[in-house]
Amino acid sequence: MSKLILALALVFCFAQPAQATWLDPHHPGEDFIMVAGDALFTRPFTLAMTVVGMSVYLVTLPFTFYAQDPATYEVLVKAPARATFVRCLGCNVGESVR
Repeated sequence: MSKLILALALVFCFAQPAQATWLDPHHPGEDFIMVAGDALFTRPFTLAMTVVGMSVYLVTLPFTFYAQDPATYEVLVKAPARATFVRCLGCNVGESVR
């Protein structure tokens, strides 16, 4: 019985590196899922956020014009536009090139 437990323990210990390849973010199957999810769900959402951010920025522009605060434009317009148009398909938000 103890030999069986030892054999099973060794099998599970040496099987972990083989199971770790399924967690690899550059696995071909996961790449397809990430790119498809990005193209179908994330990009339309970030495009909508770009339009909403631009609208909010234009509405608040008369009030923030004299403040000359570039952070307003950066947060409401530039960041969503970068996430929509500059970021590569399937990349994380901080990445621009894979």
